[in-house]
Amino acid sequence: MPKAFTPTDISASQPHLFSRTDRDAGEYTPWLPSLERSCVFPEEIFLKTMDDMILNPNINSSLLLRADVLWDDSTSTGAPSSDITPLKIQVRGYTQYRSLVRKFVPRNPELDKSLLQSCLFFREDEVDGDGDGEGEGSLVIYLPHANGVEEIPFYHPPVQGVAFLHRHRGVAGHGGCPCCSEGAKDEPVQAEEYMLSIHHLLFPARTEPAIEIETTTTTETTPTAASKEPELQTQPQPPRLARTLHHLLHKLHKNSTGTHAGYVKRVNHDVVLGKELFQDIYLYLKGRHARRLMEGWVESTDPRKHVFEDLGIAAFLLGIWRERYYLEGDDTENTPLSTTTPTETPAATLTSTIAKSLKKRSTANTKSPWAGPKRKWAGFVDIGCGNGVLVDILRREGYEGYGIDARRRKTWDVLLNSPTSPVFPSASSTTASRWLRQEILVPSTLLPTTTTATLPWESTEFGFTDGIYPPNTFLISNHSDQLTGWTPLLATLSDSPFLAIPCCAYTLSADKFRPGSDVSWVREILRSAQQNSSNPGGEGGKGIAGSTYSGLVAWAEGLAGKCGWKVEKEVLRIPSTRNVGLLGWEFEGACCAESGAEREERVRGVLREEGGGGGWTEKVVALVGAKKEGH
Repeated sequence: MPKAFTPTDISASQPHLFSRTDRDAGEYTPWLPSLERSCVFPEEIFLKTMDDMILNPNINSSLLLRADVLWDDSTSTGAPSSDITPLKIQVRGYTQYRSLVRKFVPRNPELDKSLLQSCLFFREDEVDGDGDGEGEGSLVIYLPHANGVEEIPFYHPPVQGVAFLHRHRGVAGHGGCPCCSEGAKDEPVQAEEYMLSIHHLLFPARTEPAIEIETTTTTETTPTAASKEPELQTQPQPPRLARTLHHLLHKLHKNSTGTHAGYVKRVNHDVVLGKELFQDIYLYLKGRHARRLMEGWVESTDPRKHVFEDLGIAAFLLGIWRERYYLEGDDTENTPLSTTTPTETPAATLTSTIAKSLKKRSTANTKSPWAGPKRKWAGFVDIGCGNGVLVDILRREGYEGYGIDARRRKTWDVLLNSPTSPVFPSASSTTASRWLRQEILVPSTLLPTTTTATLPWESTEFGFTDGIYPPNTFLISNHSDQLTGWTPLLATLSDSPFLAIPCCAYTLSADKFRPGSDVSWVREILRSAQQNSSNPGGEGGKGIAGSTYSGLVAWAEGLAGKCGWKVEKEVLRIPSTRNVGLLGWEFEGACCAESGAEREERVRGVLREEGGGGGWTEKVVALVGAKKEGH
């Protein structure tokens, strides 16, 4: 069990380590020291971790999604506009060498407002006399763009500034790492030792701004005899502020120590779609649909899980479609335009939301747009659509399509009878209300060759589909269980891209099974994913080779590969441990030039290798009357 993080309280220490210069009065106002902790990581690790925490404030607060860097003088060109000019502050004994301005993006914009914050980097002036002009301290200061506590959102500590100081303390002989319980204790180890501390600056008791925006470089005022440093006033910190400062120092110390020890992330998100674009679309969809869907929930399951899960999947799909599809006669904008009714059009449309998000691609941490082949939009089909929420969201954003499932859900009546449900120009009067369909899917490769054969579903009142759709129709398989393995096979037969999110393991014969590494090609996929750091490394917090779910993902990925698909894998940002998305967009190698007949033969070959699909039809028909909670 790891040791608890126990920093030293330095709130009463004298003298303080650094001061703030009040340019108007020429006096020094001390920062209030809070906590410190010894560490073994050097300055470069400290600065690397600070960069990561600046870009990802969600590491420290669950109320935040991310931060957008609006200005960084190390990468930006020209002069910043007046509204994003970094705040200036002088620190005695330190020289500033970098400044940036970030904007916090809250997870719930309706509850928490955004906030600009300047992040300033300082290096200590030379104090060791080695002639290199630099000291052994590194300082990073956060300054919120606020004039008082009343302007500070809840996710930010109610202070005028927070400072992180990293200083070299010397060479120490000890048994192993001083920051953990492990290490050889029988032999002394000579290691560099450092001190990490956190400090804060309270807002002054005045109404005018305490820190003014400065566009020109100022010369630091030398303190005179009349402006001596005041004695540091010790006062108890408010409990919440004390907890926040402790948490910030703990996260910085923990992440830096892990980086120094060679820690590598097991799960890599945002491999297929950039985080900024996904989160911007998600916030838009959440504000537009979440309340309506939550209030109209009629299933016995928890609406929070299903609604927010489907909002996340919809955000991912809309981002992918925006980058990779185009409309007939519109090869430049590549955006299927919304066809919702005027009363359903929000003030911030999906198109404008995406356009604003794409402007952020200039930042270094933003994924480049899709540069591969694009397809002509042909609609979508959600096979195994469950409650139909995902289909409803996508249609309301202007994307025509429908969902099918062997079992009807109570939610369907609410969604289908909604007066604001969009009607597309291409829809006939008989199909406009049939975008959620109770249909039995029996793949065409399993259908009998003779027309005189008796079909099991002919005695039922429900529809039937053979899984063949127009080319380029996007197939969605979200926790579709029995259809998970069939998804890449159906997509191959239709020459249609797909997204499969595996959940429960079923064979191509609709039998439950436990996929594992005993199958050679599944084992090879697991090994490749474990060795390739560019692949998502795990699902649900487990390593790629460490769970039954990983075996299922590898099995489904392998089937897609056998069908000729180039599979892209993404660990989706959704509230589910079954969160791996397998995206098939293009065929690989010689498969790209295959004819429809050749692809069908390839699918039949995969089916034979997997033992055929015997019993599929009868088992799927039996699902019609089955009662099952969930999707």
